[in-house]
Amino acid sequence: MANRIPLVIASNKIREIANGDVLDIRGNRIKLDSSAIEIGSLILRDSGGTLAAFTAADSTVSASIAGGVSALSFDSATGNITATSADGSTKTATIGGFNAMTSLQTTGNVTVGGNLTVNGTTTTINSTTLTVDDKNILLSQGGNAAAADGAGITIDGASASMLYTAATNSFNFNRGIRSTDSSVLGGDGSSTGVKIDDGSVVIRTGTGSVAYIDLYCEVSNAHRVRLQSPAHSQYSGNITVKLPNEAGTVATVGTDSADILTIKNAAGSTVKTIRGAGNSSL
Repeated sequence: MANRIPLVIASNKIREIANGDVLDIRGNRIKLDSSAIEIGSLILRDSGGTLAAFTAADSTVSASIAGGVSALSFDSATGNITATSADGSTKTATIGGFNAMTSLQTTGNVTVGGNLTVNGTTTTINSTTLTVDDKNILLSQGGNAAAADGAGITIDGASASMLYTAATNSFNFNRGIRSTDSSVLGGDGSSTGVKIDDGSVVIRTGTGSVAYIDLYCEVSNAHRVRLQSPAHSQYSGNITVKLPNEAGTVATVGTDSADILTIKNAAGSTVKTIRGAGNSSL
C-alpha cells in the first residue's frame, strides 16, 4: 500500500488515507504539531498564531487573514489565494511579499503597511473616489523634455486633455479655461505679464519696450493696428482715456503744427475733432 499515510482523527481511531481518497471531518478538527500543509507549490505553516505561507524554496511570503474563514484555496497555476468568510461578509486580508506569485486577488480590503511598487506597463484603478495625500504628482520621472512630450491628463468620455508639448515647451488645452479668480499669463503679474480679472486687463512689461496690443485683419493676418503705451519719458502721471459714446471710426492725422484726432460716424462723417499742440503722444 504505497503512499498511504496514517492520520489520527480522535482517540483510539486511526485511519489510512490513500491518494485520491476524500477526508470528511464534521464536528471536529485536524491538528498538526510542528508540521505544514502543502498546497501546490505553496507551504502553509503556523507562525505564532499567523498563517504563514512559504514557497518551495522556503522563502517567506507571509499571509495573515483576520476574521472567520470558512474556506481557503490556492491556485498553483496563477498563484491566487482565495479566502471565503463563514457568513459571506467581507473580511480583511493583509498579504505581503508575494515575490514568487504571478497574481494576487482578494474580494476584501487590502492594507499595505509599507511602500507599494508596481512594475508593470498598465495600472488600473476601478474606484469611484481616488484620494492622494501627497501634494505633488510626478509624471515622466527620469525623462527629459522630449520623453515628456504628450504627458498630462486626459478625461475619458469628454475627450478633454491637458498635455505637455516639448516643441513649444508649453501645455496645450483642447478645451477652454474658465476661472472665477484672477489669472496671470506670461509673467508674475506684478512687474511682468498680463493679469486678467473681472472687468480689468492689465498689461505690464519686463522687456524694456512699451506694452501694446496688436489687432490683425481678417485676411491671413496681413495687416494690424497696434495700440501701445507712450514711452516713459512722455509721462507726467497716469492718464485715463475714455472712448466716446458714439458709433464710428477713430482716426489720427499728424500735421506739422499739431496732431489731430478725428472721430467719424458709420457714414464716414466727422462728428468730433481733437487737436493737440504738437503732442505726439496724443
